[in-house]
Amino acid sequence: MKRKNKKEGRLFLGILVAVITLGVGYAAISGVNLLINGSATAKASGQQEDFKVHFDDLTSSGNYMTYTEEAAVDSFTQTFDTAKHVTATTGETNKTASITIANDQMSADVAVSNLTTIGDTVTFTIPVINESDGIKANITAAVTNNNDEYFNVTATPTTATLLNDGGATTNVTVTVSVVKVPKVNDVNGTFTVTLTAEPTE
Repeated sequence: MKRKNKKEGRLFLGILVAVITLGVGYAAISGVNLLINGSATAKASGQQEDFKVHFDDLTSSGNYMTYTEEAAVDSFTQTFDTAKHVTATTGETNKTASITIANDQMSADVAVSNLTTIGDTVTFTIPVINESDGIKANITAAVTNNNDEYFNVTATPTTATLLNDGGATTNVTVTVSVVKVPKVNDVNGTFTVTLTAEPTE
């Protein structure tokens, strides 16, 4: 009789353990909430080499400076010096302009000289490249004008956002216009254009 009770007790205990295990398993499975949410942000890492947006090299075939004269009698002839320096001169009136890109390629100096008439304008086109792999970039440009008595200067990117294909390009257009001329000397000016690029989705 005792042996039968032991067998029944073990059987009952086994069934009880199995029921508890199944119950706990069912509770665990039925208690799982499936959440599908979240966000992904494409941005540059903390490493500078991952985000490369800067003024591009100048080339001998590029057309970077245009001169518009109120009297409409002269124009620029451009001379390529290096990948970071280009100059231009007029054929008749000895006006000059130049672009000098800084070594870090995040700023550039543009210069004009011998301008003589209100309304005379030099337009500079400075190339920008996004060499980042998989990172888009928002582009802005600022210009320092320390001679605003005589010049109006603006800097505007052609494209506000550069794509992330590892070689997308745009330009920053810098316009320098004469707003006043001195009584004795011709008008000369040098202006610094600073490029700012921010990673974006």
